[in-house]
Amino acid sequence: MKHIITIIAVLLLSANSFAQNSTLEKDRARLDSLTKPLTDQRKSLDSALNKTNNPDSIEKLIDLCYEKNMETIFKFARENPNSELSPELLSVTILNKVWTGELPLDTLKGYYNKLTNNARGCENGMWLGSCINMIENVSKGKMAPIFSTVDYNNKTFNLSDLRGHYVILDFWASWCIYCRRNIPKLKELYAKYKECENGLKLVFVSLDDKHDEWSKAIAEDGIKDNINVLDMIPFKDKTGKVYAKEFISRMYCVQPIPTSFLIDPNGVIVGRMTYSEIDKALKNIYNTSHIPSKK
Repeated sequence: MKHIITIIAVLLLSANSFAQNSTLEKDRARLDSLTKPLTDQRKSLDSALNKTNNPDSIEKLIDLCYEKNMETIFKFARENPNSELSPELLSVTILNKVWTGELPLDTLKGYYNKLTNNARGCENGMWLGSCINMIENVSKGKMAPIFSTVDYNNKTFNLSDLRGHYVILDFWASWCIYCRRNIPKLKELYAKYKECENGLKLVFVSLDDKHDEWSKAIAEDGIKDNINVLDMIPFKDKTGKVYAKEFISRMYCVQPIPTSFLIDPNGVIVGRMTYSEIDKALKNIYNTSHIPSKK
């Protein structure tokens, strides 16, 4: 009798799983039908871009097509709060903008809270919920997560060692063009404010997995005098095989790079900021006409 009950339970679970998968696939098909005209248009524009001598106008149309596609996806997520597809779509549209600082976290939380328990309880829903919690833990006013690692000069570095200073924590990589373009600007801020009271410190966290390329970029960009650490740390599995594992970027919930945090002398996060936002914040903090330099 117990075996019969078990078999029935398994069959019911399988049927429920099939029904959920079937519903999800139907939702994907509905969304695909809505985005197909834009997808087809994008393919035509991509083809035209490869043949034209004047790409600017076509690139603008491609950007417009992309924005319309994102709006269509976002609208589907808003209008289908019970769909297990909606958390995935919110991740594609809103979460990325929260990561880059284009939108506040509260915007994402508002849309997430409008999802039903069914949508929040699926795999994508739980993942999105965990992302919100992680971002919240490194938001403005929170204590910056402390980490300890070995720096470029093979010395132990602990973030707490910089208490008493304002700190720019910059996530970058040698292969990231935008990151490399950002570094000279950060160096200018460092040169301007390093001698002030609570002088500025620069900590560069590289997502490189090749030490030689990391070392070469440090030399090329002239940041040897700053603090440089790798995000990847080696660890062994049960068989003794060595892997590289993301470490600091996970603590700070970093997705796209470059990403920078400004941290105050007490170790409190001032914000996840762009260069221009950091520049503006530091001008207010280091009012050089009122704050004396260290002697």
